[in-house]
Amino acid sequence: MGWLGPTRQERQLAAAAALAPYGFTVDLPSAAQIFEYRPLRVHATPETPVVAAHGRVGESTVSAYEYDYSRRDAEGNVSRSSELVVVAHHPRLLGGAAFVPEHREWNTTAQVLDVLFWIPPFTLLKAFEWLAESRDPDRNVGHAEFDRLYRVRAASDAAAQRAISPRLRETAVRLGFYGYAELRDGVLLYSVNRCAFDGEGVVRALGYAAPLIASAIPEPAHPFR
Repeated sequence: MGWLGPTRQERQLAAAAALAPYGFTVDLPSAAQIFEYRPLRVHATPETPVVAAHGRVGESTVSAYEYDYSRRDAEGNVSRSSELVVVAHHPRLLGGAAFVPEHREWNTTAQVLDVLFWIPPFTLLKAFEWLAESRDPDRNVGHAEFDRLYRVRAASDAAAQRAISPRLRETAVRLGFYGYAELRDGVLLYSVNRCAFDGEGVVRALGYAAPLIASAIPEPAHPFR
């Protein structure tokens, strides 16, 4: 164990042991497969693959990837971080939208900061935020609680409503899903806040796969409609 807790290798071994009963295997080389999904719309850009877990959840093939990426702070300093993203495949998944938490609705700290940023000299930050929002506006799916808790990215409201099914909206709200999700045709990519690739985090992240996949798949049309 390292000075600051378990080493990365120890975390990976713990994850492999925790996932084995569920039929998931853990390996290193195939972590590079996350690159084929770039560019990711709401996740950090993968730079260095680290580890991956592969298995099945119901009828879907599911993989969890950890990768490293760089990020730059307001002062231009670059640091390295890691992210755990789950990728699920099902032929009936519809794409065209992504959603992320509206942080101001999930915690009071974000609410306070949002108010402070309207006070000079921080108003410039709000101007940049407004500009980014105008280029990629928040879409409305027609579910009051979902629209309050999440910011939706899509080409239009109609595209968002098509990709994010009524059942998925209900499920995300009911589960209190505090994470980032992107829907592509046949693919669901998502991450869960504060989940790392270790024995606890990866199992928790994968635990969302079944309800999210099942609710994201459109219900078949009723034969008498």
